[in-house]
Amino acid sequence: MSTLLFTRLFTLLVICSVYLFVAADNLYHYIFICGGACIFLSNHFLLIKTKPPLIFCLIDIIVGFSFAFVFPGTGLYITLLSPVAVTFFLKGFKRRTVWSVLCFCIILWLIVLFRTYQLFGNEHVMDHCISMTFVVFCGVVGKLIRKLMEAQETTKQQYQELTDSHQALSAAHQELHLYAKQVEKLTAIHERNRMARDIHDTVGHKMTALLVQLQLLREWQKRDSQKAEQTVGVCEALSREALEEIRLSVRTLQAENSQPSFVETLKQLTEDFYQNARVASEIALNGDP
Repeated sequence: MSTLLFTRLFTLLVICSVYLFVAADNLYHYIFICGGACIFLSNHFLLIKTKPPLIFCLIDIIVGFSFAFVFPGTGLYITLLSPVAVTFFLKGFKRRTVWSVLCFCIILWLIVLFRTYQLFGNEHVMDHCISMTFVVFCGVVGKLIRKLMEAQETTKQQYQELTDSHQALSAAHQELHLYAKQVEKLTAIHERNRMARDIHDTVGHKMTALLVQLQLLREWQKRDSQKAEQTVGVCEALSREALEEIRLSVRTLQAENSQPSFVETLKQLTEDFYQNARVASEIALNGDP
């Protein structure tokens, strides 16, 4: 954008300096050219810093066409109007304002053509018409640059909105992750409480029954050895059931805390088998477990 503004100012000042060679030692012309250059220079900085810049665009247009009236024998004024056209369409005025300014420019241009025709004939009029197409082209370029700038601004705004949405989603994801951990922790506590109740209900009941059978066994040992032997069997069955319930609960707790591999589980199983049956076992693994 800064390069475009510098090129605009440079073009206006260069064309004004070219008019110095057309002045033909006329003091009035020199004063007019210097005044026009000063107006272009001051308007250039006012267009950058002041809003809305319509009045300064109109001043540039009027000064540009005034060169055509002061120097009717040359079409350099069209070169002055070209950067002015780029600037005007680059500012992005409303459609009504644009059409009003275009109508004003067309009226001024027709006046210039009529005066040129009176002074120089059809040949110069055709040259002005052909050269004016370059001003139209510059206006289209200014419009396209404006569209590009608006697209870049829209893209920047959308990117910022996406960045904000991403940050909001990241924060929400972090909160959901914390909530999930809390739910998991509460679920584990609930499950352990349930298992504690199950152990109390099943193992505690069996141990109570075992205690009753042991007390009964003490009495049967004094009175009837056969019934004492049956009571021993009942006590053994209750002990095995209670032990199985305890092992099942312990396995469940271990599965929640850790998940051992198949090989580790198999090794533990053979170790338990050795401890219970006193039969040595070996595990042979081939390949990747």
